[in-house]
Order: sequence, then C-alpha cells, then structure tokens
Amino acid sequence: MAVSKRKAKRPVGRPPGRTGKLGRWIAKNNRKRSEIAKQIRISGRHFDALCRGEKIPSADLIEKISRLTDGGVTNVYWAQVIRKRKKKVKR
Repeated sequence: MAVSKRKAKRPVGRPPGRTGKLGRWIAKNNRKRSEIAKQIRISGRHFDALCRGEKIPSADLIEKISRLTDGGVTNVYWAQVIRKRKKKVKR
C-alpha cells in the first residue's frame, strides 16, 4: 500500500514575518495593502515598507493612516517607532 506524500497547502497571503502594527491591522481587518496604498496615494512598495516598520511616514501620511484605520494605528505608535530607531542609532 502506497503512502500519499502530498504537500500541505500553504496559507494564502503574505507569510508571517516582520510586521508592524499597520500590517497587523490590515490582516485583522481583511484589507489589501494595494487598496490602502491607493487610498492614501502612495506606491505599494513604500506602503509595504511602512507595514513592516522599515520606513517612517511623513506627518501628513501619519494623519491619513490614523484616519483610515479609525485610530487603530495612531501618531503615538509612530512616535514610539521613531524613538526606538533613535536609540538603535545612538548605540
């Protein structure tokens, strides 16, 4: 009797990895990054970097993200991200 060696199905979407609060909010609310990037008028690549916490948005963009997420990702969060980055640079 032969044993089936089927591969397990991979989950749809982005693999878990480095995800900031914005990326987690998108996943929780079943939104697409490309949709949100279009709504706030930035490129998909830049938005992906924001979701991973690799880039810091401008003050205008922080306000747009806060409004779009209904306060789920606030300016306070981005201030914390900036503080953490400054501490890493000082070392």
